[in-house]
Amino acid sequence: MLAVYIVDIETAAAALEALEVHAPRLSDAEEARAASIPDGDRRRAWRACHIALRIVLERWAGEGIRRQPFRHGPHGRPSLPQPSPHFSLSHTEGLAVIACASAGEVGVDVERRRDLALSPERHAMIMAAAVGLRPTDERLHEEVGILQAWTRLEALGKALGTGIGAVLSAARDDASGRNPTGPDSSAVARLLSTADIRVVDLALPPPYCGALAAPRREVPPMIVPLPTDEAGLRAFAGRS
Repeated sequence: MLAVYIVDIETAAAALEALEVHAPRLSDAEEARAASIPDGDRRRAWRACHIALRIVLERWAGEGIRRQPFRHGPHGRPSLPQPSPHFSLSHTEGLAVIACASAGEVGVDVERRRDLALSPERHAMIMAAAVGLRPTDERLHEEVGILQAWTRLEALGKALGTGIGAVLSAARDDASGRNPTGPDSSAVARLLSTADIRVVDLALPPPYCGALAAPRREVPPMIVPLPTDEAGLRAFAGRS
């Protein structure tokens, strides 16, 4: 099973905090991390994202994971002991996206559309990688925005557990022309095939864009908007 949860942070923040007061789910480490954020708006948004993540994970795995600290891999990928699903969280101003899979690693990334100041070389590298990430997609030859392309790289790096560094290294090889011609032969495409992962763009409301990397056999995901009111969240959580 594969699901992606969309969280309207601005609308849901108060209700998420109310559920946290009623039934605390954040770990001591998360509470400490939140307290260390000096800006009040950023702190509230961070807490809302992580409360939402905890509610989603508990829906999959039960109350036994409540307040358990996350473990972190060598490149920072968080995990919880089973029966927790594989998961990935990304958030930007106003929106969070959470991906969960019962089997196989996942990665998700979301960005709020904005102008980027990039060198021509870096722009070419990212766009080359975006093509390599979706070699069989029917939209391959359509123009892809640079932020959409970037979310594909970020999502893949999270799913691989390497972070984006390994993906950018492959992208540099593709952009330099050192690889055989054609997206199916690109270094980035080989990362996908080796891990048996597929990257897909997420249909998010404007002004957001995002991408998901997940086991090929599980794509496409189920898309679930998280309730934004307290009653709806309580019903969603089911055990609060």
